[in-house]
Amino acid sequence: MLIGLLILILLIVACYFLLLRFAKGVFGTSLEILAAAVPVSFLLFSAIASVLLIFLPTLWAGLVACLAIAAAGFFSFYNLYKRKQILWIGEVLDQRYQLLRFFITALISLTLFLLISQSLMQQADGSLLMSRNATVDTPYHLSQVTRIGFSEKWDFEEPNFSGEFIKYPYFINLVSGFLLKLGSP
Repeated sequence: MLIGLLILILLIVACYFLLLRFAKGVFGTSLEILAAAVPVSFLLFSAIASVLLIFLPTLWAGLVACLAIAAAGFFSFYNLYKRKQILWIGEVLDQRYQLLRFFITALISLTLFLLISQSLMQQADGSLLMSRNATVDTPYHLSQVTRIGFSEKWDFEEPNFSGEFIKYPYFINLVSGFLLKLGSP
């Protein structure tokens, strides 16, 4: 689990430096760039790994995709550092506005945490219990994640409908399957 967390942090930090270098002027502050780096890192990982999955085993495709993104992030960092450009763009706000933003962020985070924690609960025997509201979508995503995580080669076939090509966005499932393959529970 620690390895998976470190890889996610590495991908997000690499994408932060990529966005800082190539999307200059699009974002106002580094916090905005960091917020954008999360989905961009998943998107880049999925795009690169999907191409590599055509001819590489799942684990190697994921590792090569991670290394490619990390290398691009490192070269972006090096380029920014060499040109003596700012690596963190702060913001100037009054204290009341910062406090309001903190409480809004905390409220949204708490709401999302409560929604997600109510969807799946792990039992003492290790099995998962789904809430009534999660029974529609969760089996589909879990089947894709476990198929990616436990298969040697990925063939872009629907796990629920044999012979059907995937027509549903799967990039978060690909990231989760790769983390499962690395040993995350």
